[in-house]
Amino acid sequence: MNVRKQKLTIVFAVFSLLLPLLFSIGALQTAHAAEGEQTVTIHKRKYTTMPNEIQNTGDEMDFGGEPLGGATFTAYDVTSTYWTAYDAASGTHAQKEAAGIAAAKAADTTSMTGTVFPATDAAEGIAEKALPVSSGGQNAIYLFKETGIPSGVVQSKSIPFVIGLPSHKADGSLREKVHVYPKNEVKTNTLSFIKYGIEADGTKAVLPDATFILKSVANGKYYNSTSNQFDAEQADAARLTSDGSGIVSVPGLALAPGDYAFYEVDSSVSTAAEQQGTTEIFHYKTNPVVVAHVSTDMAVTYDYYDQSLVKKTGQENAEAYNYKVPIPEKEADDQEVENGQIVTFTIKHPIPDDVAQYTLYQLVDDYDSRLELVSTEQELKDSIQIDGQKETLTSTYASGTNQFTLAFVPSELTAHAGKILTFKVKMRVKTGTDLTLIDNEITFDNNFYDRKDKEEIISYGKLFKKIDSNSRKTLEGAEFVIKDGANFLQLLDGDGQRVAKVTGYASGYEVKWVSSEAEATVLASDKDGKFGVYGLGSKAKDHYTLVETKAPEGYALLGDILFTADNGTAILDVENKTRGFLPSTGGVGTTVLLMVGLAGFAGAMLYFKKTRVTR
Repeated sequence: MNVRKQKLTIVFAVFSLLLPLLFSIGALQTAHAAEGEQTVTIHKRKYTTMPNEIQNTGDEMDFGGEPLGGATFTAYDVTSTYWTAYDAASGTHAQKEAAGIAAAKAADTTSMTGTVFPATDAAEGIAEKALPVSSGGQNAIYLFKETGIPSGVVQSKSIPFVIGLPSHKADGSLREKVHVYPKNEVKTNTLSFIKYGIEADGTKAVLPDATFILKSVANGKYYNSTSNQFDAEQADAARLTSDGSGIVSVPGLALAPGDYAFYEVDSSVSTAAEQQGTTEIFHYKTNPVVVAHVSTDMAVTYDYYDQSLVKKTGQENAEAYNYKVPIPEKEADDQEVENGQIVTFTIKHPIPDDVAQYTLYQLVDDYDSRLELVSTEQELKDSIQIDGQKETLTSTYASGTNQFTLAFVPSELTAHAGKILTFKVKMRVKTGTDLTLIDNEITFDNNFYDRKDKEEIISYGKLFKKIDSNSRKTLEGAEFVIKDGANFLQLLDGDGQRVAKVTGYASGYEVKWVSSEAEATVLASDKDGKFGVYGLGSKAKDHYTLVETKAPEGYALLGDILFTADNGTAILDVENKTRGFLPSTGGVGTTVLLMVGLAGFAGAMLYFKKTRVTR
């Protein structure tokens, strides 16, 4: 019994000695389990200008700035890289540590799978996650990179950093959390440009009230002025309007690196649609009109099209242009014309600065029915010039009743934007033309707004009436010729042959001037005393001379009369005086002569009678 009791006593004594040790091992195992991971807490701070560097201690600190939400960090395990560089370096611990950190920062993480932290919250800019404190039997080393960067961050100043775990306090105890304070410099930007309008005559001026929307190319959303974010669909996009100085500006934008495109939309001052009616507003077609490029450092450059639609890239400032359609011009070499005269018309058209936006470019000539087209298709094409120099352009000719068209290829004209396109066309004034204005219209037919110009020419004439100066009765048979300076009017018929004489109004003939009166056409007054001519080419005062070559029988021949041609509404009376008859004076008188004659006649009769009786 005593032996057994003694053995039990020994066992209990041994157990009593082991019990504290067992509790100690359990406590040691618990401590190692606690040191298997350590929580890293990121405090993301933002600044308008980066502050001086401050050493993180691992404890909570005051770094100033403001919380920055939306930043995402990824921790990459670079333990092997760090310790390899550390061991290979010589010198002090600080020197070897510096070599290890440099190697860790230079590590290629493209093929690594890192540990992604949640995005920092908006209220405090905090994100945290537990990381293993060892890797491959060595203290763990992590390279932290900012892989989700909020808008407005200057990325060149977002520097990767290295953390070594585990991290202990000064007393050697393990920190519950390791606090780090990465910093970002944040900028807001203003995206802006100036809007110009190019008038029909080429005048450039700022254009207020043009309207635009702004799109983030990266996410496909449009600018929302309420949220100051790119979170709207196109229909709900903020309308941005050019101000009185033509400036379109969107200030205070926190932008992610990428492209932002301004698109023009229809407004009271501009449209992309083809226009009708009497009033033209500016047009546009190319969209987007301006693209802003925002770099990772928040620097902004612009791409845009200049006045001639030449693309400019990487510019510090931007412009955008709207246009009105240039007006064609048609000019005759003579506005006062004669019947049968060939008139040369010059068609001029300023090639639009934005000709690259045109899909239709036709010059349509509508000429009066009293004109006859003389130029051939080839002559028209051969006359084409750019800024006064002959130019071979692709053109298509078409003709119709009193109309022809020259169509050009817009893309071929882009090299000549802003220059003057011209060509010439010859037309004959038809005989029989009345004395009203002869219209000749040119139309620039295009896909924006048709523009027109009209050149008017006119022919004159003069109507006369031959009358007795006293009785005012009309006189038939008087003959005249008309002079223009030293030359005489000659009228030609439809075959181009001289017409010797026309009685009444000469309205269906071609006008020609000759130096010989013998070749002139005689104008004769008809039974109503009327005569006249159509198709004269000047209304200058007293420009023409009426010369009477034969007076009516019994009337004196007139002297030359200067006259002014007109539109035939005023008839000029040409008065003739009779020659009359008068008695002879200073002799014996007619009575005595009559008596002598009768006496002679009686004597002769008596003589013949006596002679007959004698026989």
